[in-house]
Amino acid sequence: LKNNWPPSGRVVDSLTNQEAMKQLVTLFTVAFATGIRADVGPEENPAQVCKNETNFTEKKSEELNWDTYPDDPVIREFTFCLSKKLGYINTNGDLQNGAIKKMLLLDYEDDDDLVDKIINKCSVQKKTPRETTFELYRCLYNGAYKYTKDSF
Repeated sequence: LKNNWPPSGRVVDSLTNQEAMKQLVTLFTVAFATGIRADVGPEENPAQVCKNETNFTEKKSEELNWDTYPDDPVIREFTFCLSKKLGYINTNGDLQNGAIKKMLLLDYEDDDDLVDKIINKCSVQKKTPRETTFELYRCLYNGAYKYTKDSF
């Protein structure tokens, strides 16, 4: 699938700015949750399909604006569904680091080394595919404001 994030231009000029990174991750999560892709209809948009399939409401989307990534069954299902549709996890439940890296490079200004370090930290297989994708998103969300070249 073609990834259209960010929707227009660079969202963050400097990854060392904690507030900008917090905003980036919030925008990233909410963009997927609300279906920001303009090149497909709502019935084809992965975020919209997953939102409908998992009952991911606007209220759930707003919960992701806090400083934590809440452990909620609906959010777990949504992240699992979205990860499958975007190719971040395969049908066997294995994370697809190449697809994850491609997405991260858009937000980390093509910094291969930093993205590889983030993937090494966040892309960890868990007991179930749902737990794996939830923990991937939670790691990215919780760590994104602190992941800089000096973080590792």
